Amino acid sequence: MARDQELTDDHIKSVARRIFAALDTKPPRPPRDCEVPELWRIEQGGLAEEQIASLRQQAKGRLFERAVTESVLSALGGLGLRPDDLTTDSLEDAYDAALKAHVESLQRYVHRLETPLVDYQPSDPLLRAADPAVFEPKTASALPGYGPTVGALIEQYLAAKSGSWVGKSLRNCRQKLGLFAEHIGPDRRISEITAHDMRTFCEGLLRMRRAHHTGADRSFQGRQTSDPKARISAKTAQLHADDVRSMFRWAQKHGYCENPPLAGLVVDLPKQVKGQKPRRPFNGDEVQRLFTSPAFTGCRGPRRRFDAGPYRLMDAYFWIPILGYYTGARLSELVQLHLGDVALDGTVPHLDFNEEVRSGDGSSKKHLKSAAAVRRVPLHDDVLALGFEQFVRRRKADGRAKVCGRLFFEVEFGADGQAGTVFSKWFARLMDRAGLDDPSLVFHSFRHTAEDALRNALQPSYVINRIIGHESGHVSDAYGQGVSLEIAQNAINSMALPLSLAKLMPSA
Repeated sequence: MARDQELTDDHIKSVARRIFAALDTKPPRPPRDCEVPELWRIEQGGLAEEQIASLRQQAKGRLFERAVTESVLSALGGLGLRPDDLTTDSLEDAYDAALKAHVESLQRYVHRLETPLVDYQPSDPLLRAADPAVFEPKTASALPGYGPTVGALIEQYLAAKSGSWVGKSLRNCRQKLGLFAEHIGPDRRISEITAHDMRTFCEGLLRMRRAHHTGADRSFQGRQTSDPKARISAKTAQLHADDVRSMFRWAQKHGYCENPPLAGLVVDLPKQVKGQKPRRPFNGDEVQRLFTSPAFTGCRGPRRRFDAGPYRLMDAYFWIPILGYYTGARLSELVQLHLGDVALDGTVPHLDFNEEVRSGDGSSKKHLKSAAAVRRVPLHDDVLALGFEQFVRRRKADGRAKVCGRLFFEVEFGADGQAGTVFSKWFARLMDRAGLDDPSLVFHSFRHTAEDALRNALQPSYVINRIIGHESGHVSDAYGQGVSLEIAQNAINSMALPLSLAKLMPSA
């Protein structure tokens, strides 16, 4: 059929305004049984924003949903026109006008969710100055902000993350986002946040005191100091800003905002010296100084481990550093080990890092950093030669270990709920007493030491990742069971470590 009728500009405006007027509904109200109206409004606003994104995608692909096509037919019918009578270009114009009307209608819905007492003024010029016979425009002094408030967005974000984050992560994130809310204003709409707001927030972060968690004034302003030497590092300030950035990216992904206010949210980091790393492996001299200190060769008692004496205490504080040296495991992974996580009776003695509670009364929970951290790591021959098997058997007969199920039950969890907090502080004191005061040497340096030792033994990266617990990012990681225990055992025993502790230290 030949299409030869062109739509005028007035026709296009009338199509858009008729559809916009027909889509008008009553102001949205939460259901009577709704317990948290604010969250209901956020959810409804998110759904509307998703519909807006879908409509804009339809405009790009020129594939329209039924509601759009039917609204075009109805509007054209009201003007005495049929789609078959129009040229292709005119029909395209009609669909574009219909999409604008649908988008504007959803924006009106979001506006009424957030500010029901303020009249809505269309933002699209096609709909702003309408024919009174079709649409009576409302007037407003200014278009108000849209979207959730900063405080409501923070609560929604943390609620969404509560199922996957541990308690410490939630608490830390809430504290950091709370500083942002205080600076911006918790009742401010996210659409009203400017680049200047974000920039001044980052400037405030760079002025925060190192001990900003202490003191009577815990406000964002009260945590800042004029003394540059007493401020947190730029890296720490960046971590605070990263939490805000992550929240807004989540908000964009879930339809709470189309263009997140990230402009100005930048922390300039000082240029790093080439070749200098924040953490480094131990060298041979440092390994010898550490493991020949009184804590491993003989001390004056449980509370005087750093002083030379006749007592060789082969407990958690003795074995955890040794296991860190030979396995490269994270400190929290070792502290959390349960009795059932140590397998000594099979062909390959190993440690099983997992989140299952296999022994004890179930009161001791476990948490690993990632899916790759769930793994089995063979024990080096030196660890067995030093008497680790005898230690484990003594622990399995110890009533205190049986109750909680933990291998290293004497190491308490920190007040922050983290397994490695208490031991990390003790290890820092041990390093100082051993004369190892380089800030780049910490317990995590054992991971660097083990990884270098495996590389220097010419082990392939997939074997190293399997032992260390790193995610390679390869699709193939999802297939099969991974490297066998036998292959991993050969790799562990081939490690080119700086020193053999079995030769350096006496056995049990």
